Amino acid sequence: YYGAPLSDEQRCLAMVPEGTELVFGDPRWPVMRYRNLHILPGVPSLFRKCFDSIKEQFATSRRLVARVYVGCDETELAAALSTTVESHPALKFGSYPRWEETDYRVMLTVEGPDEASVAAGLATLCSALGDRVVRSEGPRAATADLS
Repeated sequence: YYGAPLSDEQRCLAMVPEGTELVFGDPRWPVMRYRNLHILPGVPSLFRKCFDSIKEQFATSRRLVARVYVGCDETELAAALSTTVESHPALKFGSYPRWEETDYRVMLTVEGPDEASVAAGLATLCSALGDRVVRSEGPRAATADLS
């Protein structure tokens, strides 16, 4: 940085973890990456400009997700979820408490690359959960929406 001395507040805003790498080098709006976290500007127009320059990095293969809605707290799911995770290591599992819902307490997700493996993980999870399952949704294309 070449210019007027930075205030403590400005210096604090400019700090990033050790090991952060510069991904997009426009000096006015740099994009940095720390492990799997990208740091972009928060102003929508600048965010779009920067994201457009790196979006190819986010191209992934098709992913499918299934959802299971359960009527109990997360703490009551730990054993069933652990067993299912161990028996399906190629899949990703998520647990999302939903305090505002009236018909279920937790949404669980099963994510993977193909319908057969996701369906198998879903079946294992539903079997392990038994009557705690309120409803389930079979594999479909994954999106970022977790509502």
